[in-house]
Amino acid sequence: MSKLSKVGESLKKVIGITGGIATGKSTIDNIIKSLGYQVIDSDDISKRLSQKGGCVYEAIVANFGKEYLDSLGEIDRQKLGKLIFNDANAKELLNSISHPLIVEEIKKEVAISANEMIFVDIPLLFESQLAYLCDKIICVYVPQKIQLKRLMARDKITRDYAIAKINSQMDLEIKKDQSDYVISTLGDLAASKEQIINIITDIKGV
Repeated sequence: MSKLSKVGESLKKVIGITGGIATGKSTIDNIIKSLGYQVIDSDDISKRLSQKGGCVYEAIVANFGKEYLDSLGEIDRQKLGKLIFNDANAKELLNSISHPLIVEEIKKEVAISANEMIFVDIPLLFESQLAYLCDKIICVYVPQKIQLKRLMARDKITRDYAIAKINSQMDLEIKKDQSDYVISTLGDLAASKEQIINIITDIKGV
């Protein structure tokens, strides 16, 4: 049972969703929502807390300086992203100040939820050692050659840059092996939906 599961006298199942960049997590999230389940997106939380006045925003300004703000005083995500992609120490610092705040917000959202099964999308779930938050973990998966093709098309970037971005994350094969369930997004939406329904049915023990 995850540390998030027991809230008062009620038991909640927290299902983690992870995977690699451009594997189709957003598509899976949308299908899960269409089935009537709540999805808490850690990236959305990060963006919200990084807006002017948010706790992550304040931490970033305090640690990186105002030179990483744009003309409107918001975090310049492109400039900061370029820094942490090229500087391992800067990446470690950003993670150390932002991840605890994001995790705390995830816990709050789970605590106030009235749902018995809650999905939490955390792309860097294993990298950030957050598996303990989840009762079960789903990995959204495609072979790397498909991941690479999708990323190049989505972000309009070169092959070398796409490879570098993929390699900056944990090997997707390792994530796949460490997860309780794997969803392939090679097929169409109907195929993905069928996989999700089968997983939910298994988790419920129906």
